[in-house]
Amino acid sequence: MKRIISFLFIIAIALPLHAVRDRDMIVLVHPFSNTGDNRYEWLSAGMADSVISDLMMVKNVRVISEKDRRKTVKEIEFSMSGMVDEQAAVKAGSMVGANVIFTGSFAVINNNVRVVAKLIDVKSGELMKTAKLDGTLDKIFQLQDRIVITLLSEAQKIELKDVRPVVITEEDKNAIHNKPEVSFSAYELYSKGLQIRYNNPSKALGYYKKAIEYDPNYGDALEQAGYISGSVFNRFDESIDFLNRAERVFRNHPGEQSEKYANVIIDIGTIYWSKGELDRARDYYSKARDIFDSLGMRNSFGYASASWGLGLIYYGKRQTAESLRYYNESQSIYEILGLQNTTSFADLMTNFGSLYHTMYRHDDALSYYFKSRSILDGLQLQNTTAYANALWGIGLIYYEKQNYDEALRYYTSAERTMVNLRMQDTAAYANLIMNVGIVHERLNRLDDAMRYYNRCKNIFETLNLQNTLNFGNLLMNMGLVFQRQNNNRQALQYFFSSKSLLERLQVQNSQSYANALYNIAYTYDVQGQREQAVQYYRSAADIYRNINIRDWEQRARNRIQELGY
Repeated sequence: MKRIISFLFIIAIALPLHAVRDRDMIVLVHPFSNTGDNRYEWLSAGMADSVISDLMMVKNVRVISEKDRRKTVKEIEFSMSGMVDEQAAVKAGSMVGANVIFTGSFAVINNNVRVVAKLIDVKSGELMKTAKLDGTLDKIFQLQDRIVITLLSEAQKIELKDVRPVVITEEDKNAIHNKPEVSFSAYELYSKGLQIRYNNPSKALGYYKKAIEYDPNYGDALEQAGYISGSVFNRFDESIDFLNRAERVFRNHPGEQSEKYANVIIDIGTIYWSKGELDRARDYYSKARDIFDSLGMRNSFGYASASWGLGLIYYGKRQTAESLRYYNESQSIYEILGLQNTTSFADLMTNFGSLYHTMYRHDDALSYYFKSRSILDGLQLQNTTAYANALWGIGLIYYEKQNYDEALRYYTSAERTMVNLRMQDTAAYANLIMNVGIVHERLNRLDDAMRYYNRCKNIFETLNLQNTLNFGNLLMNMGLVFQRQNNNRQALQYFFSSKSLLERLQVQNSQSYANALYNIAYTYDVQGQREQAVQYYRSAADIYRNINIRDWEQRARNRIQELGY
């Protein structure tokens, strides 16, 4: 008789969202620090956002998005203790493959604003240029445009190996200067939202919405509101509404054939991906690729990101050949751009590992997880979530190879990294210790397994995640322990609870639901309740067939035949 199924959590890495171009200069904008009145602290985030937006208008310069900058900074915060601001900026720049950094400081006195703009070479860490610019609050947008033009003019003088010289044309300058006007009040509210978006996303969303009330066509505020409402709060309908409005604004300016427009299309695709509407997400990622292609940006971070997204879509649809094709396409672009030693490339290697894991190509999966770990070791990023994910993946493969001691060793290392990062109250940590529990169950340490499962359950309940797919999988694993303790009544209770939850989530055509049915069938089987067992084996086999999991389909059908049905 075949073994009862337990659930393994497989890592999914968030894709980067914005673009940089092949061989063009890559710019990281680090927030300008406030050296004056604290009432204007919000201007730091607003100024950085405006500089990024202006740089996206320049055809032969690529800019790192604030999302990607923040993701990298969060990854390296553990190792940034004691660094001054510029050192931290250089470290972040090297992690994302930037060539130069635009940063500086500002001070507001009455209505006057003085900005000290700085241009830093990432490779050497050298301050290449400092420029002082003066303006007023009521003309802050013109001042921000001057910051960009000034720093780009200085960047034209820099010669970097394998990087095209910067050229800023009159067309680029006109695109920067001729943006749609936004009221100062809306801009202030939007910037205050940017300032707190990571620490207080709910309040940030409130600021964005107020900014939109002042200016219903404020594209940047619409995009930020859409992204945060979908990615943080899972308010998918609200998110799509905001992002569709942003798409209409950007369609008018800077236009459908622009990097900014392509980025909001990727954002919409990402929300549909999070929502589980894979076909719609695929359509948006494909559209974004077409835009980047039409802009001559096939070898760009943006095109690579859209391809990566398509790889994730096909991964979710279990179309592994297509997923592998798009991952390979993304990898090739990263290699052309010389970005093999970045955190994003390490994330991509981890995604390769997850894909090969689902293809049962365990040696290939292990190779990619080790590649990811090696890149992060070289970047000295051992205390990061990316590193924990790589260790986690290695543990998964050793588990599949039934090398449970090695699996436990890598899981424990991943857990230790997460504890260092103070992630004990997160869903990711809960899922990891669920996997630790699975290993203990395999080693017949049933009390230890249940201890880890209960810890996982407590975290899920604290986070109000009882109505989620992974909670359903946890209930299944807890039922497994009871089944192995010959407590079949309690095992069935947990398996049926898992089944009911998955039905409420409307995921009946999923591996998790098929596993729940198979586990129920197995428990009836060991109790000699053959008719009930066959009923559930048959239902499980039908779903396994629908989702193309042939080995478990065959196991279920074989057992039906063994039972004489």
